[in-house]
Amino acid sequence: MRIKTQVTISLILFILLAIVIILSVFSSNTQLHAIQKKQQIIDDIGESSFDLYYLENDYIIHGGPRPVERWNSKYDEMTGNLRALTVSDLSQQAILNEMMGSQRDMNASFSHLVAVTGGVYGEQPIGSSQELKEISASTLAGQTQTLMSRSKELSQLAKTEALEVERRNTLVVSFSIAVLILFVLLNYFVINRSLLKRISVLQEGAERIGSGDLDTKIETEGNDELGYLSLTFNEMSTRLKNARNLLLASNNELKQENTERKRAENNLVRVNRKLSILNDLTRRDLTNEVFLLKSHLELIKQEAAGHDPILTCIQKIEPGIQSISEITEFSGDYQDMGKNPPKWQNVKLTLLYGLSHVSPGEIRSEIEVEDLEIFADPLLEKAFQGLFENSITHGTHVSTIRVSYRVTPDKATIIFEDDGTGIPSEKKEQIFLRSDGNHSRIRGLFFVREILDLTEITIRETGEPGKGVRFEITVPKGVFREEAGS
Repeated sequence: MRIKTQVTISLILFILLAIVIILSVFSSNTQLHAIQKKQQIIDDIGESSFDLYYLENDYIIHGGPRPVERWNSKYDEMTGNLRALTVSDLSQQAILNEMMGSQRDMNASFSHLVAVTGGVYGEQPIGSSQELKEISASTLAGQTQTLMSRSKELSQLAKTEALEVERRNTLVVSFSIAVLILFVLLNYFVINRSLLKRISVLQEGAERIGSGDLDTKIETEGNDELGYLSLTFNEMSTRLKNARNLLLASNNELKQENTERKRAENNLVRVNRKLSILNDLTRRDLTNEVFLLKSHLELIKQEAAGHDPILTCIQKIEPGIQSISEITEFSGDYQDMGKNPPKWQNVKLTLLYGLSHVSPGEIRSEIEVEDLEIFADPLLEKAFQGLFENSITHGTHVSTIRVSYRVTPDKATIIFEDDGTGIPSEKKEQIFLRSDGNHSRIRGLFFVREILDLTEITIRETGEPGKGVRFEITVPKGVFREEAGS
């Protein structure tokens, strides 16, 4: 049987027992209320009997119509109470019958007394005697005393009946409460104790499964919710065990793949290191050879002084050797790009370092970026050097180079501009290519863009042709900051 069904049955039985108790109490209270009401009527009848006795004496002593009217009124009241009175057994009914008979006799006796002692209007009838008056009064007094005695007897029976009802009610309520307590105890020992034991077993099994013992099998008993829950835990344990096995297998495969990947990475690092060494050796060898070629050309120029054809040939060779030298230097710088991690750099200081590697001559520099720092490759100095070299070499009549910046919530823009000839519109993108046909730019602006791109900084030329260049370097949010106090 399902736990829910057991709980429902227990709850229904509990409610039924509670209803029995409530109905018992209600029934007993109703009976007690009826008995109390009957007791009140009996007490009123007793009081009315006493009042009639008092009025009878008042009439005998004083006479007159007023006591007669009052006696008749009280008699009618007692008659109404006797008619309203209901009794529950034969003994009470017998007493009630006697009381009603005594009442009728009282009425007859009082009427006779009034008749022998005076007319309706107080006239003395002929032949009345004191002896007849005393006999009537004595008879009426006995009847009144009998009625009072019977009302007291009936009142005592009503009190006894009330006590019996109370005792019976106490027994019923006590018995019902005892049955209710017994039911609760039986419900606990028969149902709850069994459930608690199974819940304890389920809890222990769940703790073992939670600790990693996925081979645990929880004992399943019954077809109720706890049985289904135990089956669910067992199925979950099986699925977790299968998943763990799959995960372990996947981890082993991942470990093997990681081992192979690490081996490949190590091989790649060794190859890159060897290539780097080879590039360094090759570049140094080329640099030495270029230096020797330049030295030999200088010697040949000295020996060929006065021989114009030879000098002309030498002058054609020298630009080629210079290009080889620039290519060698560019390859070294390009190889170093990204070799070291980016770092925060003060833009003004870095610009000044870059400017220190060129010869500006009469060109004036205005650098207005005191508070700005950007996160860039350590070769940022060479990038700025390239911008200065571009203005000095290709600006034709540059007199001023100005660097400023502006900041918005999303970016910072560094503006590098001069007052030279500027860049034609059709070449604004070509100048950033590795070679735009001008061998002197083999490393220039292409190299600048590559360095900035390492930290997602972009550069573009927005100047007006004929009025100088204007490079806008855009630094994204998170890659720039302004020093405190800016």
